[in-house]
Amino acid sequence: MFDSAREEYRITGRYKDIFKVFDGKEVSPDEVEDVLKTHECVTDAAVTARPGRRGDGYSEPVAYVVCSKAVDQQELANYVASSLSAYKSPTGGVIFCESIPRTGFGKVSRRELEQIPRASALEYLAPVVALDGHYKLQV
Repeated sequence: MFDSAREEYRITGRYKDIFKVFDGKEVSPDEVEDVLKTHECVTDAAVTARPGRRGDGYSEPVAYVVCSKAVDQQELANYVASSLSAYKSPTGGVIFCESIPRTGFGKVSRRELEQIPRASALEYLAPVVALDGHYKLQV
């Protein structure tokens, strides 16, 4: 959007979805969602942030997934951790849901995502480096 008072362009919309995790590193929900959607059992996915447990003002990624068939939470968590940098892993939890809420334009409604109960969430997914050098999530 062009701000005529300042004579500059301002980024609005999707950029605001990017959030910072520990150490100030940025996470784009779209990047994490794209990786989740490549899993054979995942038909749709969305990622949002929740306040981190450290109380330092940073956030944790939370993954919401829709699956076409049953998938073990540990399998999905390990898949995500092996495909992303450790700090982009869904350390805030993995939540299975019936569908991903969307706006009239087809974008993920992140406000509605936060209303989904966390009953199936893995409350903390800590990435661990395995002996082979791949990240695994220890639940």
